[in-house]
Amino acid sequence: MNTLTKVVHATPNTAVPAKEPKALQGFQNIRETLRKSSPAFEVAEASVEDSEAFCASVKADLRERRKRMRLDQTQIGAKLNLSQSAISKIESQRGDLGLETLYQYAEALGLRPAVVFIPTAESLAVSRAVPSALETPLVTQNAGSYSVQASSLEALQIALLRNMTNCIPELMAGLVKRVA
Repeated sequence: MNTLTKVVHATPNTAVPAKEPKALQGFQNIRETLRKSSPAFEVAEASVEDSEAFCASVKADLRERRKRMRLDQTQIGAKLNLSQSAISKIESQRGDLGLETLYQYAEALGLRPAVVFIPTAESLAVSRAVPSALETPLVTQNAGSYSVQASSLEALQIALLRNMTNCIPELMAGLVKRVA
């Protein structure tokens, strides 16, 4: 559990931890009660933590790329029409990074962002439970044109995602080798 603790300097050689504000203690007690009584809350909380970690990782990658290019926050801010403080907030996890800003930030660093949605283990388990959808023809030809069967569209997406999921580790390894 994350806790917020402030240190108050009593003397030059000693530090005394300050008490948490009562409101924060109450909030943490409510969260703990919900964690114990509701599995859904625990799942939701884990999802929030995962999304925050993902966002922090993206922001850290942008910051590291900016530094490797020897650009300071003012310079990258000028390219994005943002202030240095706005860039600082984004990079220090205090500011939000929308998709448009992410795109512009990456482009200013000579990058093109790519968003890939990879199925979760749960969604793959569900798709494996319905193998009959994959056994039906996905594409039919009629008078020289091709069409995807509406009922097969989901199966086609699942098949493509499975193939893509299998290829991602190889692609990432190749990209890492090129960058390094």
